[in-house]
Amino acid sequence: MPVVYVQIVLGAQLRHVPHTVGVGWFAVWLWLHLIAAATVTVLVVGLAMWIRRRFAGQASLRRRAGWLAALVLGQLALGAAVWITNYNWPVWFTDWFWTPKYTVTAYGLWQVTLTTAHVVAGMLGLAASLSLALWSRRLVGKDDIMG
Repeated sequence: MPVVYVQIVLGAQLRHVPHTVGVGWFAVWLWLHLIAAATVTVLVVGLAMWIRRRFAGQASLRRRAGWLAALVLGQLALGAAVWITNYNWPVWFTDWFWTPKYTVTAYGLWQVTLTTAHVVAGMLGLAASLSLALWSRRLVGKDDIMG
Protein backbone atom coordinates (compact mmCIF):
# COMPACT_ATOMS: atom_id res chain seq x y z
CA MET A 1 0.00 0.00 0.00
CA PRO A 2 1.57 3.28 -1.07
CA VAL A 3 0.07 5.05 1.95
CA VAL A 4 2.31 2.94 4.23
CA TYR A 5 5.37 4.22 2.35
CA VAL A 6 4.12 7.81 2.59
CA GLN A 7 3.67 7.33 6.34
CA ILE A 8 7.29 6.17 6.67
CA VAL A 9 8.54 9.18 4.69
CA LEU A 10 6.50 11.55 6.88
CA GLY A 11 7.86 9.86 10.02
CA ALA A 12 11.43 10.20 8.79
CA GLN A 13 10.84 13.85 8.00
CA LEU A 14 9.38 14.39 11.47
CA ARG A 15 12.32 12.66 13.12
CA HIS A 16 14.87 14.72 11.22
CA VAL A 17 13.39 18.23 11.43
CA PRO A 18 16.41 20.51 11.84
CA HIS A 19 16.53 22.31 15.17
CA THR A 20 17.29 25.54 13.31
CA VAL A 21 13.78 25.80 11.83
CA GLY A 22 10.87 27.14 13.82
CA VAL A 23 8.70 25.06 16.12
CA GLY A 24 5.87 25.45 13.63
CA TRP A 25 7.57 23.09 11.19
CA PHE A 26 7.73 20.37 13.81
CA ALA A 27 3.99 20.79 14.39
CA VAL A 28 3.29 20.59 10.65
CA TRP A 29 5.23 17.34 10.24
CA LEU A 30 3.72 15.94 13.43
CA TRP A 31 0.15 16.56 12.28
CA LEU A 32 0.87 15.13 8.83
CA HIS A 33 2.37 12.03 10.46
CA LEU A 34 -0.65 11.63 12.77
CA ILE A 35 -3.17 12.12 9.97
CA ALA A 36 -1.34 9.59 7.82
CA ALA A 37 -1.20 7.16 10.78
CA ALA A 38 -4.97 7.41 11.19
CA THR A 39 -5.44 6.90 7.44
CA VAL A 40 -3.16 3.85 7.40
CA THR A 41 -4.95 2.38 10.41
CA VAL A 42 -8.43 2.77 8.92
CA LEU A 43 -7.35 1.42 5.52
CA VAL A 44 -5.41 -1.57 6.87
CA VAL A 45 -8.01 -2.65 9.42
CA GLY A 46 -10.76 -2.23 6.81
CA LEU A 47 -8.74 -4.21 4.27
CA ALA A 48 -8.05 -7.00 6.76
CA MET A 49 -11.76 -7.25 7.62
CA TRP A 50 -12.71 -7.27 3.93
CA ILE A 51 -10.16 -10.00 3.14
CA ARG A 52 -11.41 -12.15 6.04
CA ARG A 53 -14.99 -11.95 4.69
CA ARG A 54 -14.34 -12.09 0.95
CA PHE A 55 -11.51 -14.63 0.83
CA ALA A 56 -12.30 -17.11 3.59
CA GLY A 57 -10.58 -19.94 1.69
CA GLN A 58 -7.30 -18.09 1.15
CA ALA A 59 -5.36 -18.77 4.36
CA SER A 60 -2.15 -17.16 3.07
CA LEU A 61 -3.95 -13.96 2.18
CA ARG A 62 -5.87 -13.83 5.46
CA ARG A 63 -2.73 -14.47 7.49
CA ARG A 64 -0.80 -11.70 5.74
CA ALA A 65 -3.67 -9.26 6.22
CA GLY A 66 -3.81 -10.20 9.90
CA TRP A 67 -0.08 -9.66 10.33
CA LEU A 68 -0.29 -6.27 8.64
CA ALA A 69 -3.20 -5.18 10.86
CA ALA A 70 -1.36 -6.39 13.98
CA LEU A 71 1.78 -4.48 12.95
CA VAL A 72 -0.20 -1.28 12.38
CA LEU A 73 -1.96 -1.54 15.74
CA GLY A 74 1.39 -2.26 17.41
CA GLN A 75 2.79 0.80 15.63
CA LEU A 76 0.13 2.96 17.26
CA ALA A 77 1.15 1.72 20.71
CA LEU A 78 4.85 2.18 19.93
CA GLY A 79 4.19 5.67 18.57
CA ALA A 80 2.45 6.67 21.80
CA ALA A 81 5.33 5.21 23.83
CA VAL A 82 7.86 7.09 21.71
CA TRP A 83 5.98 10.34 22.33
CA ILE A 84 5.96 9.74 26.09
CA THR A 85 9.67 8.86 26.25
CA ASN A 86 10.62 11.87 24.11
CA TYR A 87 8.22 14.55 25.33
CA ASN A 88 6.42 13.14 28.40
CA TRP A 89 2.66 12.72 28.82
CA PRO A 90 0.46 15.22 26.95
CA VAL A 91 -0.97 17.84 29.30
CA TRP A 92 -4.56 17.16 28.19
CA PHE A 93 -4.07 13.49 29.05
CA THR A 94 -2.76 14.16 32.56
CA ASP A 95 -5.76 16.39 33.25
CA TRP A 96 -8.16 13.50 32.65
CA PHE A 97 -6.24 10.35 33.59
CA TRP A 98 -3.79 9.22 36.22
CA THR A 99 -0.33 8.88 34.73
CA PRO A 100 2.82 7.47 36.26
CA LYS A 101 5.63 9.93 36.89
CA TYR A 102 8.19 9.95 34.14
CA THR A 103 11.28 12.04 33.56
CA VAL A 104 12.41 12.46 29.98
CA THR A 105 16.07 11.46 29.65
CA ALA A 106 17.76 12.44 26.40
CA TYR A 107 19.07 9.32 24.69
CA GLY A 108 18.00 7.16 27.62
CA LEU A 109 17.57 3.42 27.22
CA TRP A 110 13.77 3.51 26.87
CA GLN A 111 13.86 6.45 24.48
CA VAL A 112 16.36 4.79 22.13
CA THR A 113 14.80 1.32 22.36
CA LEU A 114 11.22 2.41 21.74
CA THR A 115 12.14 4.81 18.94
CA THR A 116 14.16 2.11 17.20
CA ALA A 117 11.33 -0.41 17.66
CA HIS A 118 8.88 2.10 16.15
CA VAL A 119 11.11 2.57 13.10
CA VAL A 120 11.65 -1.19 12.68
CA ALA A 121 7.93 -1.92 13.00
CA GLY A 122 7.28 0.67 10.29
CA MET A 123 9.69 -1.10 7.97
CA LEU A 124 8.08 -4.46 8.79
CA GLY A 125 4.69 -2.92 8.00
CA LEU A 126 5.95 -1.83 4.59
CA ALA A 127 7.28 -5.34 3.94
CA ALA A 128 4.01 -6.89 5.12
CA SER A 129 1.95 -4.62 2.87
CA LEU A 130 4.15 -5.50 -0.11
CA SER A 131 3.85 -9.20 0.72
CA LEU A 132 0.07 -8.90 0.96
CA ALA A 133 -0.10 -7.08 -2.39
CA LEU A 134 2.09 -9.64 -4.16
CA TRP A 135 0.33 -12.66 -2.68
CA SER A 136 -3.11 -11.26 -3.41
CA ARG A 137 -2.15 -10.76 -7.04
CA ARG A 138 -0.69 -14.26 -7.22
CA LEU A 139 -3.39 -16.19 -5.38
CA VAL A 140 -6.54 -14.39 -6.30
CA GLY A 141 -6.10 -12.71 -9.66
CA LYS A 142 -7.46 -9.47 -10.98
CA ASP A 143 -10.96 -10.73 -11.87
CA ASP A 144 -11.59 -12.17 -8.39
CA ILE A 145 -10.55 -8.97 -6.61
CA MET A 146 -12.69 -6.67 -8.76
CA GLY A 147 -15.77 -8.89 -8.92
